[in-house]
Amino acid sequence: GATRLPLDPNAFNARSRGVGSASARVRHGAGWSQELRTTLYREGFTYTDERDGVSHPDFFVFDADFRLESTLWRGTVEYVGRVERTDAAGTATRGLSWGAQWERETLHDVTSGDFGAGDQTLDRNALAAFAEGFVEVGPVSLLAGARAERYEEMETEVTPRATAVWRAVPGALSLRAAVGRAFKAPNLQEQYLDNPFIVANPDLAPERSTSWEVGADASRGAASFRLTLFRQDFRDLIRSVPDDDPDSEKSINRNLGRSRAQGVELGAQVTPASWWMGGVDAAFLSTEVLDNRGQSADLFPEGEVLPGRPERVGSAWV
Repeated sequence: GATRLPLDPNAFNARSRGVGSASARVRHGAGWSQELRTTLYREGFTYTDERDGVSHPDFFVFDADFRLESTLWRGTVEYVGRVERTDAAGTATRGLSWGAQWERETLHDVTSGDFGAGDQTLDRNALAAFAEGFVEVGPVSLLAGARAERYEEMETEVTPRATAVWRAVPGALSLRAAVGRAFKAPNLQEQYLDNPFIVANPDLAPERSTSWEVGADASRGAASFRLTLFRQDFRDLIRSVPDDDPDSEKSINRNLGRSRAQGVELGAQVTPASWWMGGVDAAFLSTEVLDNRGQSADLFPEGEVLPGRPERVGSAWV
């Protein structure tokens, strides 16, 4: 993707991912169940570059013998309990779910080449507890829940959410609204990785956001339509930027103060026959940097858009 630099024929990378899970569920009558699930995820990444003897007068060209082998393991154990009540037609009218999750991550990086040998192993644990309830009151559906999560070396985060749906015209028109908070912890690579390209930042804060949306779903015959207006306010988005050291060619991950995204989503679907259907989806997005604290004003000027966010996206499917 570099357009003004010499291509490097001796650099390549490879990535492999694998995930597996096993679960057991016990049902206690028609309305109560318990489930235990274990999941194991592995990601392997290899990067190799050989010295080429090239340079460029205006741009930094990495020209060295270097090899990185990175292996990430993530194991999870989760318990979920559910209880529901149904009406005479068998439709769930109210219910409650609760549970807990334990997760452990391990990252092993091995480097070699002109910069010397390196061997770094990192690990951390995370715990979470959550609950969610719903109820049907006539034409209105209400759902609310919350999750408390704690990663090692970080404060406990609580992320609530709530949704309401009003079936204004049953089978033809529904109006909905939702509000919630979100939280994303920096991964081990973003926070602690330290090699010839990246400077570690142990003080990296999690990403947080608050969002709301309102929308409508309509259907007529074989066609259905969706419209959603949304807004998200972000704090501490994680971005990779050049290191502050003027003599360094490395990058570092830092938090961006505050930013915002808002827009509209549209969708339509048609089912001409029972054996096929088609649809279109589109979204229009507007973003803005509100506070560039923690980042360079040249890279993230206040009042400008967030880099890397498309203003328009669309798709069609059959």
